[in-house]
Amino acid sequence: MSRRYKSWQGGSCRRHARRISDSIVVTNLALMIASSVGLIITARYLGVVDRGLYLTWSSWCAMIGTQAMLGTQAFIVVAAGRLNVRVSVPRLSAMLMIGIVLASSCAFAAMTWLNAGPVAVLGGVLLAISGPIVATHAAVQQANGHHGWRFNAARALSPIAGLFSVVFTLILLRPGPQELFLALGLGCLTGAIISVGVAHEVAAAKPQLIAGILQLARRGSLLVLLGWLILNFDTVVVSIAGRSSDVSIYGVGAAARSVVLAIGMAVGMRWFATRERFGSFKSVIRPFLPAVAAALGIAVVAPMAVPLVLGQDFAPSVPVVQLQAVGGVLASADFLLSHVLLVRSGYAWPTILRLALVLTLTGGIIAVRGRPIYSSAVFCSVMLMSVIAQIWIARLRKGWR
Repeated sequence: MSRRYKSWQGGSCRRHARRISDSIVVTNLALMIASSVGLIITARYLGVVDRGLYLTWSSWCAMIGTQAMLGTQAFIVVAAGRLNVRVSVPRLSAMLMIGIVLASSCAFAAMTWLNAGPVAVLGGVLLAISGPIVATHAAVQQANGHHGWRFNAARALSPIAGLFSVVFTLILLRPGPQELFLALGLGCLTGAIISVGVAHEVAAAKPQLIAGILQLARRGSLLVLLGWLILNFDTVVVSIAGRSSDVSIYGVGAAARSVVLAIGMAVGMRWFATRERFGSFKSVIRPFLPAVAAALGIAVVAPMAVPLVLGQDFAPSVPVVQLQAVGGVLASADFLLSHVLLVRSGYAWPTILRLALVLTLTGGIIAVRGRPIYSSAVFCSVMLMSVIAQIWIARLRKGWR
């Protein structure tokens, strides 16, 4: 193979990688906007206590829905690539059905344990069911090489439809938190189903596909599950250890963190997709500098913006927002370093580290009884420990500076 051809091929691959990562930017921005609008609307309408109930229910059911596939969806792309086949959601219906059954049953049990009313329980089950559908569909689109509107629809249509459903319910009715949560669950599930329909494509049956996915998942599914938990489990733990008002105040900070993280993830993954080498710590720092800028902006405007936008009752969340903005920067670094570490070290060390961090995060929040400021400090500390530990593990590998 000539040097000229290799250069052309490398340039083509990098351009393709940029297109993939650009789609992540678009989707993350759409989800960030939808999440922010949803926060403002529900906070203004429900107030601190009822917003805390609403967030508790949504945090539990979103966690259950995302984890219901047991991490197997992350390996659809690799398995399909090895077999060189196209895939579709219907061809994965057996695996998806197991996820849906697990999500619905666990969500029903969790919502019953949380003493939610029957309307909220139904909403929680619907919201949880949408999780496996969205996760599977997004992986299917990636496996088929679609990173444009199909991939964006798979990821974003469900939460956006959930937001529209909440808005229409508020316009047409005067709902309580249970009815509003039912509207959220119904909208998210409807959006997930519609996205599968509009982006559906025919794929041939391949019996070896699911076997290949499960074979890969035996090694890496635990890491996938722990990776999601470290970034999203904290609100659930606050709901266990604290009061409804604590969840509400903490949730405002978590929303600010998600804005910073969305920027950091988008920019970081664009860098990761186009880099060929990970030779130095400095080269990994540069990609999440935009997240630092976003965090500084949020920290500066929070004292004025939070009471103005959400209401004076949410003023106690200002220091939480500022702390969580810092947490978003650390989480962005953690997210990018976890990909670098996976490339360099495989599954074993990252899995052990993630397990230790999840246990530390859980124990720390319970120790401070879910109080929002201290819980935010615990999250930041755990993320800082993660970044330091991953750098240390990476430095054990030859060539890291």
